[in-house]
Formats: sequence, C-alpha cells, structure tokens
Amino acid sequence: MLRNGVVLVFLTSLGFAQGVTFDREALHAQAVRESLTPIRPGLPGKRPFWNVNARRFIWAPAFDFPALPGAERYRFTATVGKQEFSFMATKPWAPLTPIWRDLPVGNVSLVVTAIGGPEDKVLGVVGRRKFYRGATFAGPYNKPALDYEASARLGLEALMRAGYIRKWLTMDRPIEYKLYQYPAKMVSAVVRAGIMYSKLRPMPSDADVALRIARNAADYLLSISFPAGASALEYFPPTYRGGNRLDNNPIYLDVDANMLIYPAGVGGAYLDLYEVTGDSKYFLGAKRIADTYRRLQLPNGTWYLLVFNRTGLPKKPNFCHPTGIASFFRRLVDDYHLVEYRGISERAMKYLLDGPVRTFNWEGQFEDVDPSRPYRNLQKGTACSVARFLLKKGGKADLDLAEEAIRFAEDQFVVWERPFSESKSWFTPSALEQYRCYTPVNASTCDLITVYLESFKVTGDRLKLAKAISLANTLTLAQHYHGGRYPTWLN
Repeated sequence: MLRNGVVLVFLTSLGFAQGVTFDREALHAQAVRESLTPIRPGLPGKRPFWNVNARRFIWAPAFDFPALPGAERYRFTATVGKQEFSFMATKPWAPLTPIWRDLPVGNVSLVVTAIGGPEDKVLGVVGRRKFYRGATFAGPYNKPALDYEASARLGLEALMRAGYIRKWLTMDRPIEYKLYQYPAKMVSAVVRAGIMYSKLRPMPSDADVALRIARNAADYLLSISFPAGASALEYFPPTYRGGNRLDNNPIYLDVDANMLIYPAGVGGAYLDLYEVTGDSKYFLGAKRIADTYRRLQLPNGTWYLLVFNRTGLPKKPNFCHPTGIASFFRRLVDDYHLVEYRGISERAMKYLLDGPVRTFNWEGQFEDVDPSRPYRNLQKGTACSVARFLLKKGGKADLDLAEEAIRFAEDQFVVWERPFSESKSWFTPSALEQYRCYTPVNASTCDLITVYLESFKVTGDRLKLAKAISLANTLTLAQHYHGGRYPTWLN
C-alpha cells in the first residue's frame, strides 16, 4: 500500500460531485470528437515523434513513417480482426483521423504503402505498426462502494493499523519490510500518513499515536541523512539503503547513488511535521535539504537525476523532471517567506516548459527503474503535475499546453474499459504507471483524478468531472474488494 507513497487522493474534495447527473451520450460524443485530433503529432526534422514506443492510443496517432521518392500519395490500411479501414493521404506521417472514429477497440495492424505514377502503382510499403486501439470514454462508470469521505477515512485507518506502520512506535529503524530500503520515498510516506491521520475530523482517539509514528519515522530519516561535509549531498536522505539488492536488479538498490527527485519529498514531510508539532529540528532539516538543492542546481534550471552519493557527479546523463522540487521551494518562499530561495522554482519550471512540455519526453523517473533513453519509458506523473501548474497560471496558451499534457496522460495511460486481452483482472477504469510497468496503480489513478478535477474547476468542462468521478469510483471498489485498504495494484 505504501508502494507509491501515501496514496490518498483527497476524495473529500470530490464530495460535492456525489449525486451529480450527467448526459452520458453527450459526454461520449464529446470524447469521440476530441479523440480525432492527434496529440502533438511529430513532424520530420522539426518535431519529434514521441510515440515510437507506445503500445496503445485513445487519440488518433501519427507515426514516423518515411516518405518514398516518387510517391504522390500514401494508402493507410488498418486491420482489426477481419475488418479493414483505409484512407489516402499526401504524407506518410498523416494522422489516422479519417478512420479513427470507425476503428473498433482492439489490436490494430497498420500498413502504409506509397502510391505513384500515372497508373497509381504501388511503389512499396513505407511503414508498419501494431498497436491497441483503446476505448474512448463512455462513462461515468460504476457506482462508488462507499461515500468518498468515508473511503478516505477508511483507507487511512487501514493504513495506520498495518504492522509495518505500527512498528514505528517502538523501533528507531524500519522492520524488515523490503520497500523501506527506499527510505527517502517510503519512510517519508509514513510521516505523511501519520500526520494526515491525526488531522481527521472527528479526531481519532489514537491521533497522538499517529503523530508519534510520524515523529519516529522522521527522526530515523534525520539520523541516516548524509552528515555535513561527508558527502556532496550533505543533509540529503539516501534513496537506497540496505545490504541486499532487490530482484537481482542493480538499479533497484543502488546504495552508492541518490535519485534527486526524492529529497524534496522528505523536506516537504519535515515541514508538515513542523507545522503540527512546532519542533524546529524538522524545519531545520527541511531548510538544510533546500540549501543542498540550491548548491546543486544546474545552469539549465534542473538537477541530474541519479548521482553518486560521495561526489554528487552524475551516474547517468538524465535530468530530473523537477515538479516536486519546484513545489518544495515555492512552499518555502510563499509560506515561510525565505526570500533566499526565490527564483529556484522558477528556473526549475522553465526547464520543464522548455524541455518536456515541448519535446513530450515525459520520462519515467522511479527509484526502482534505470534512467532511460528518450521516449523509451514514458509515464504520466510529470505531465499531470506540469498541467496542474499551467492550469494555475491560467493564460490561454498555458491552458492549451495543460490540456495537451492531460490528453497525453489519458491517451497513453488511462484504461476506461476493455483493456488488453491479458489484463482481464484489472479494475477499470484506472490508470497505468509507466511503459515498464504497464499495469494499473492507485497512485497513477490519483494523478489523473487530481488533474481532471483541477481542469474542471478552471474550465468548467463536465467531461473532466465525469472522468475524475469514474476513476474515484474505481478506487472505492478496489478498496472494498481488498478489505478497506487501497491496494497498490488495481487488480
């Protein structure tokens, strides 16, 4: 359950929507119309084709097929089962819009042939592609197993009863729970869980116990962080800790390296704890993390993703997608008036706006996955975070970019219904995590709920609200099936 941190989307924020009715036919028609417009289609030599490794599409795609000298037109033929759908275009990278509405959900085999000459001769095949045509939204889906607010409370109660959480009351280090070998990510999730539980209303009788758990977990993180002068990453908590590598994969437990997206999350947990306890050591811990980040920020505005603990030098050339880091610094400036950090988050977000927002290389950045080459392992988390940032800016161009990022996240990672044939055990609708873990996960589903809800509040688009409700309903169903807890894997 802690696999992706504390996975509690604030379902109470959706409480206003319970009982809201929708015109399903109108919403489906809107979703179909929207799906005919390709998402950031590539243009040879000018704009990259981000979908080279994509397996499925809800929006009409365009592919990087080369032009053939002498060709005047190109015939696109898509086969689904025994059905064929075809159209002609002047470019081999044209989107599949003309046939997209008619393509049924399922496995598609696409062949593009070049046509030329006075007799419309077939000059050759310029491209082949197999993919899954995903189902367009036709909801709202399902009924919630219980009230959203009750679901959130039940999920927190189930989490705080878990043995691997309760042990923090009596231990100053983690029990043998293998995911605590990712301390920056997983132990900071314990801190947040305890704080969230203590804030429930009506207040739980054991709220003080939850806060002790949070403090013990935070104190452990402070105790294992790199001391002053001992590392280029002084005061950062380690990403990896333990003597055994998980699943025989070296990157899974690379105790010599640190993934720099995670210390900011620990800093945020320290601030949360400082605000409820008033203990200044947690504020100091957060500020020390910020100072190290400030020192390590690169001229391009971001940080290397995976660096060696001792030297801070990069182990891989990949850069952080620093949405979490930027949020951490904005909080320090806005809530604590620490003006010395002003500009850090702006430079970090500029990197994202100039980089992934333009290139659509929404790289998967997870502690248990090796940093990858461009477009090899895409994910939706950063796209959703950037979209939320742009929605708050509110300009017309910002909103357009935000909506494009949201469409990408849905296109590649949301399964409304009828998933792949090998995936019949999935709860749907739900959201998949990343290409290397193409399975529905609660945290990924929460990413989409949150961004859909933010978009609805800004734009008033009821289709977004219906999508958020549909995914939230799935979480309650999975929770009910698994006895009150939110399972990591939605199956």
